[in-house]
Amino acid sequence: MALANWLYLASIKSKNPKKWVFDISRRPTSFALSMNLVHPYMRPLKDKTYKAILDAARGEFLLHGYKNASMRTIARRAGVGTSNLYNYFEGKDSIFRAIVTPVRNRLFSFIAEQHSKEHVSCSRIAPFGHDMEVVEKYIDLVWTCREEIWLLLYGADGSSESGFRDALTDHITRISHEYQKLEISYFHRTKSVSPFFIHIMAAWMVSVLGEIVTHRLDRPRIREFFREFFQFEYAGWLALTEPTEQRRA
Repeated sequence: MALANWLYLASIKSKNPKKWVFDISRRPTSFALSMNLVHPYMRPLKDKTYKAILDAARGEFLLHGYKNASMRTIARRAGVGTSNLYNYFEGKDSIFRAIVTPVRNRLFSFIAEQHSKEHVSCSRIAPFGHDMEVVEKYIDLVWTCREEIWLLLYGADGSSESGFRDALTDHITRISHEYQKLEISYFHRTKSVSPFFIHIMAAWMVSVLGEIVTHRLDRPRIREFFREFFQFEYAGWLALTEPTEQRRA
């Protein structure tokens, strides 16, 4: 074993003398970093090389998708040797996840939050079907993360996120089922839609998201689309969930 690795492992040896562990809570010293005495995946995230690798990888993934992206090209664009990539990441998939996972989590959290018990209120029903403040937040999320969303939907084949489209559809479907129960409880609606219809609507929403990021719409055009879309969607939900007599009233 190389001396550098031995020194690092010795510094975090567990109570069990036969077991070695990596303690990610320990921050490596500047001396250890300069002497390359830290485990590769312990390097600080603010490292310029780390950011350069992510920037280079994002461009490579957008051009070729995950499956056809080249680690050599990523290294060349980042200005490092190919072997140096593994001082920062376990492999291509970990680079991809470092780029898309924060956006994946934001998107899932946003959808869940906007369909939570705290957000069930008649005051949220605006002329376009939703509170425009919520719509603006969604537009901001889609606009600022459009490249990562595109990668998740169309460029993830072969990666650990290859099932993202189905995962997002299932997430929206599950959230919508729960939200429908809340609406029935709060607004005393007697009608509900079928589970398969909710699933189809969820899949449609994912497709809509994909079209927006694929066609590179600017903010005004995204806003215009959502005004039309939510007005159309809201009218449909009312027609399906409210009794005819109540709508006429």
